[in-house]
Amino acid sequence: MQNIIESLRYWLLKIPEMFHIMTKTEMTERTAQNKWSKKECLGHLCDSALINLERFIKIQYEVSPHVVSTYDQVQWVEL
Repeated sequence: MQNIIESLRYWLLKIPEMFHIMTKTEMTERTAQNKWSKKECLGHLCDSALINLERFIKIQYEVSPHVVSTYDQVQWVEL
């Protein structure tokens, strides 16, 4: 578990550093038509974290079976 914590701590510090030195083109360029840019991937991870936090909290107190709400991740990334 300590390795996971250290890895998360590393990336929480490293990713902002990496984005800080990237050009706008490097952040927004898509490597393929059906692939997200680095900026879109980061946005998706933020969206997913918020959605999953809500899911994890609700699943603890809602009656079973828990219904997982969905969201249009592609539209959210576009926004």
